[in-house]
Amino acid sequence: MSDSDASRTLDYYLSNPNNHSIKTDLEELGCSDILEFFHRFYRWIDYVKEGRPSEALQEIEESFQPGGVTVLIIYYLRSRFRGHTLPSLGSTRGEAEAPEGSLMYLDSEYERWKAVYPPDIYAHDDPSDVSRVARERLWGYYATDKALDDMLTKMLKEGEEKHAFELQIRQSERELMQNQMQETVQAALAAAGVKRNPEFTLNRQVLALGYMLQALGMRNIDKITQASFVEFLINKTNKTIYDALRELDDCLLKNDGNDAEYVIARFKALGLDELASKIKQDLQQKRGV
Repeated sequence: MSDSDASRTLDYYLSNPNNHSIKTDLEELGCSDILEFFHRFYRWIDYVKEGRPSEALQEIEESFQPGGVTVLIIYYLRSRFRGHTLPSLGSTRGEAEAPEGSLMYLDSEYERWKAVYPPDIYAHDDPSDVSRVARERLWGYYATDKALDDMLTKMLKEGEEKHAFELQIRQSERELMQNQMQETVQAALAAAGVKRNPEFTLNRQVLALGYMLQALGMRNIDKITQASFVEFLINKTNKTIYDALRELDDCLLKNDGNDAEYVIARFKALGLDELASKIKQDLQQKRGV
């Protein structure tokens, strides 16, 4: 033991909250010198940090003959580096760091010992058997981890279900808006086809459809594809539509901005105030207002 280790008091070790449960376990196991145990425990932690896990395991195995006690001590040591093992989140990080190869060795040895001396919920049937008492304490840690994992799994599932529900709501709203716009477009096309209303100019149609496509979430789609879609709706020449879409911002000022004002009024009449406000804002920016 180094001089620095010898100078450490039990209060020093208990300043780490993780050591309180270890102290309680040691008292239940009948440990006669808890301070000496912590001196040695922190020496084993240093061994693992330095890439010497086999030395730590050798000392543990030589010091604690009852197998259940050995696996419990190895659990303490491994937890300082690995933290809790929660299937919902994977292994959490502990408070100390060590070479990954050292931790893999520690994992392997821990699993080997645990297979021989598994956690045991019924240890207190024979409290004189220290090995079984240690295995009961190990079972308690496993039960705590499982309860925590079940809670986190439930929270994650509820979060995923809530997210899926919100996506469904947004999709329904999107489909409703699409249907409303399609009905509006079809009604406008029908009226234009019968009366050939001179108010229904190509510039106004492209403005209206261009902003509707943006509102529906269209992003980074080439103008040729957009023009083809608009042509499908209004049956105008694709080249003419393409030129208008390519300079959609310039369409705002055509006819002194009257076309844009016309489209704004149309959208307001349909209750599509956000679209109307968007066009008005863009028009004002183009006018330098």
